[in-house]
Amino acid sequence: MNVSAAISPATAQPAVLHLSGAMLSDVGLVRSHNEDSVSFVVPPERVGTPTGGSLLLVADGMGGHAAGEFASGLAVAEFERLTDTEAGELTMYGVLDLVRQANEAILAEALADGTRTGMGTTLIGLALVRDSGTRRWLVFCVGDSRAYRFADGQLEQLSTDHTEVQELIDAGVVEPANRHRHPRSHILTRALGTDPGPVADCRLLDPVRTSEDLKEGVKAFSEKRKPQFKGR
Repeated sequence: MNVSAAISPATAQPAVLHLSGAMLSDVGLVRSHNEDSVSFVVPPERVGTPTGGSLLLVADGMGGHAAGEFASGLAVAEFERLTDTEAGELTMYGVLDLVRQANEAILAEALADGTRTGMGTTLIGLALVRDSGTRRWLVFCVGDSRAYRFADGQLEQLSTDHTEVQELIDAGVVEPANRHRHPRSHILTRALGTDPGPVADCRLLDPVRTSEDLKEGVKAFSEKRKPQFKGR
């Protein structure tokens, strides 16, 4: 799956950002069905001149057919019901509250329907937020779906995987080059729907500029493999 966002200034108002996004999902070579959900959220009042409150989301469900895809869909739906503040802007704390609501929605559905017990989803997102009066991109992540920034011909990973093998890499036990060959590479340490209060990693990027970010884009994707969750 690939979600991208490019930034360009509006022609009539150079100080206003225009966002464009593209989404693509494929079942891949491992699964027999697709458990992904994606969304590009632009509040209706912002269409044409989108600014605050805009979101790009990728959720990769787990839990089997009709469970994983349901979990990822629930997570995305919580964000799509986004309501702006009076100023029409999101904050980092507002995004974290949406993550909490998404997690609670998945847990409630799993409790109500025994066939969906154990379902969960990763979540990677990009939000345009207001931070101390400045517009900035916020990358937020639960699980191992990733966000990358492409700028000046270089691809930079912006998120950190929540997996057992990443913890081993951080501890110096496993070399990064051996990540995908390690038998624990698919074991998640965080996911929505598997814990009452999973913590989302957040990263604020540099303030958004209207003239220098023309060639910059952000991509998020989820690898096609069958993740498992290790409870804590």
